[in-house]
Amino acid sequence: MGCIMLNTVVMGMAIFPWPSEEYVDSLQLVNYVLFGVFVVEAFLKLFALRLNYFHDGWNVFDFCCVLLSTLGIVLNELTDLKVGTVMSTIRLLRVARLFRLLHFAPGLNQLFNTFILSIPKLLNIGVLLILLTFLFSVLGVHLFATVQDNGALGVHANFRSFYRAALTLTRSMTGEAWNELM
Repeated sequence: MGCIMLNTVVMGMAIFPWPSEEYVDSLQLVNYVLFGVFVVEAFLKLFALRLNYFHDGWNVFDFCCVLLSTLGIVLNELTDLKVGTVMSTIRLLRVARLFRLLHFAPGLNQLFNTFILSIPKLLNIGVLLILLTFLFSVLGVHLFATVQDNGALGVHANFRSFYRAALTLTRSMTGEAWNELM
């Protein structure tokens, strides 16, 4: 549990531009040490549990993280390929290990499970919001396409095309200077 938290903290310490080469090297060293700990953990569990290791979803997730991290380190160290986006995805998976800590906090685990169960309903709400944005964008183009530019209505906020109307409505829905558009 401590290694997962430390790994997340170390990954969060990455800043751009890098302050110094020593900072980068030290973060990479700690990253490799934590990677070694996760590899040893995966192999010890695999040795102890044999094929039962793959019956638990968290173990499969950890094993995939270890395999992808190994691939990323090998590609980073042995080749000249620039795999920045791939490495970012692998790091995102490693941060997702924090969800394993939910087993230690039953209340947080229940809250997380409730969130997971509500995702389909949230998708329905998202589709409804997209439908309303579509309808009001078409209506806005039909009613306000000929309005002259003044103040906030200009190049970036207008109803002359469907695309700009949808962006203007999204800007209003998120609260970005909606009062200036009124």
